[in-house]
Amino acid sequence: MNNEQYEITIKQTWFKLLVDGVFKFYTKYEVLEKYITLLESEGLDTYFFDCNDWENAESFWDDYRIKITKGKSESEILPNNEGYIFIFKNFEHFFINHFNDAIRVINIGEEISRNYLLFGKKLLIFLNSNGGIVNKKLLQINEPLITPIRMIDSDFSEDMLRRKRQ
Repeated sequence: MNNEQYEITIKQTWFKLLVDGVFKFYTKYEVLEKYITLLESEGLDTYFFDCNDWENAESFWDDYRIKITKGKSESEILPNNEGYIFIFKNFEHFFINHFNDAIRVINIGEEISRNYLLFGKKLLIFLNSNGGIVNKKLLQINEPLITPIRMIDSDFSEDMLRRKRQ
């Protein structure tokens, strides 16, 4: 990577988000929409997953196979574009009712993202919540998560939009 490519890469929204992990936690949908718009303009495709449909971590795999792999082996699947954005709607409900499976899903998502990065592809996963005490618990979990989860419901997105326009 030359200096010009480096300068372009570090200004990308996906890069700024992936620097501290694959998972981003949000409660404000309008903030998420801004991120989706920015990330899609950088070549990432968006997929929505409703965690209310999941009973365990295997339910996530089933959903993933239907939406992403379309029946092919996971090892054969790489995004055609730059990568994927996964939106996990109602994650808080899944987290409360299936804690161990929720942690497994988070770790599986981290592993998929790492595998994609080895081939130059990206995966960002946004965890949705309706608010409540679980927000704080999700942000404070250190183990057994592979990666930290960062909250994005802040002015950071506005700052990124301003920088993008410059």
